[in-house]
Amino acid sequence: MTCAGTDEHPIAKVRVEFVQFSDGSGWGDANSNSAKLVLEVRNETLAELNTLEHIYEQAGADAFLEEFAQSHDYLPTISLLKHTCQDKAKNSTCAYDAVQRAIDAAKEHQTEIDLGMARQASAPR
Repeated sequence: MTCAGTDEHPIAKVRVEFVQFSDGSGWGDANSNSAKLVLEVRNETLAELNTLEHIYEQAGADAFLEEFAQSHDYLPTISLLKHTCQDKAKNSTCAYDAVQRAIDAAKEHQTEIDLGMARQASAPR
């Protein structure tokens, strides 16, 4: 169903400022505000995940759950983890396992980037 006077073929426009590939290489302007924001959010997310892990290991499940509940919702990964475990708010296992999976994924991604950068550095020019 279409409305009178509307285009039946909508058009979307997209502009890509920067992309970082899994091997660490990039395309575009790494100094753009968008790229800087994404990298800043990535760093803040990793810091928050590491803080949560540290609290669990040092202070236990109750302190971990308290910190997890107060974690920054503006960080997309943290918000997703909270949403995933919202029905299990009193159970630290869901939240801790989710934090561990996110840390493991981040480490794996960083390893891929490091390997890609090493390959690029050793490639003949």
